[in-house]
Amino acid sequence: MGSDRILIRPPDWWPESLKQGQVLQAVRSVYRTKQAPRCWHTRVSTWMEENGYLPANDEKTIFRKEEANGDSIVQGLFVDDMMHIPSTKRMLKEFLDLYNKEFQTTSGMTKAMDMFVGIEYQQSSSGINLHQDHYMQVLIEDYQKQVEETLYSRKIPMSLPRELCEDEEPVPSLALQKLYRSFNQRLNYAVVWTRPDIAHTVGQLARFGGRAGPSHMAALHYLMGYLKARPSFKLRYVRGTPGEDPLSGYVDSDWRAPKSVTGYLALYNLTPIAWRSKRQPTTALSTAEAEYMAASVGAKELIYLRRLCAGLGNEMRGPTPVGEDNTACIEWANYVIGGRERAKHIDPRKHFAHAVQNGEIVLYKVASCNQLADILTKALSQVGRTAGGGQPLLDPGLAVVIPDSPSCAGQAGPMTTRLASKLKALEAQAGKVTTRLAARVCRAKLGA
Repeated sequence: MGSDRILIRPPDWWPESLKQGQVLQAVRSVYRTKQAPRCWHTRVSTWMEENGYLPANDEKTIFRKEEANGDSIVQGLFVDDMMHIPSTKRMLKEFLDLYNKEFQTTSGMTKAMDMFVGIEYQQSSSGINLHQDHYMQVLIEDYQKQVEETLYSRKIPMSLPRELCEDEEPVPSLALQKLYRSFNQRLNYAVVWTRPDIAHTVGQLARFGGRAGPSHMAALHYLMGYLKARPSFKLRYVRGTPGEDPLSGYVDSDWRAPKSVTGYLALYNLTPIAWRSKRQPTTALSTAEAEYMAASVGAKELIYLRRLCAGLGNEMRGPTPVGEDNTACIEWANYVIGGRERAKHIDPRKHFAHAVQNGEIVLYKVASCNQLADILTKALSQVGRTAGGGQPLLDPGLAVVIPDSPSCAGQAGPMTTRLASKLKALEAQAGKVTTRLAARVCRAKLGA
């Protein structure tokens, strides 16, 4: 139980009678108390390390064991749910035999995983698809049952002529306010795991969870119409090319008053693995500052992913390329422009510039029409920003995504191919930029 003392009243079925004023003290963690998760995590992580399964990340939620012959097994821990990635069945059997001596497990530990914490998996020899199709179908059906308005299919998540009203009078109905918060939270769960396409919209709606007005309700209804048209959104992960680093990324920002929006997208073998859309905590004085702050947040995530890959035995060979569409931000990060007076109010973020110079990441210039993180910073209209060839950048997703919706039939293949080839070209460009930036940094250091 740690240093905390948990005192409880005896339940009705307690066999002994207590004197007046007496209570029971818990000697083990009690389910649903605030100490229970920490106690459980300490116990299971300690057991893992004592038996040779070493943590691959600082949070001690991923553990790995590798034998001298090259066989390995990776354990992913999410509270009391666990997933296994063994290279051989023998290592999985050895782990389960050892683990069951200390902990009780449920059935199904040896079958191929098809669901984990609400995420559905489709595994094959060619790759793995991750999606939450069933979750989204149930969510849409629940919404249609509770809302009497007709739900029309939409092509994009959010299309409004102006920003959501900040000072709008909230809807007086408590039932509607509860419905707004409930579906916003349920949508956010999908955003965190498998739906980067609606990350910006859900983030904007979440700002008004306690005071939703008519425009916010309309925006939620519009988003549900998009999900009705595209309930299926599958992230497909495939093996990369031997000898090439799988990590890459994009960062972007939408400069606005009073707070700008940060968006970053991390890719693993050209498929999204991490993303974020969030308002910046401070006010940026220029587009370059907003982009610089967004790049610092994206750099932190990519540095973490690089170290996680190293802990899993897949250390990156070179700096991770990061696409940025603002030249001033790139030059600022490499100390080519800027200076103390220009950056003193954001000096705590200087570690980002050091990360660039130390070779962990490298920024390269991409055109705004090729900025994949753009959809994480703003709502794109049907006639707004488009990718090459006149196709909306948002449609049908970010990378290797397989939509099954009938309304999207025939669009996934061409867009998937086009984005994959585009990313390949950008990766090649990043390699050239790496050499150029390295020379520039060397000259700057020699001049200093």
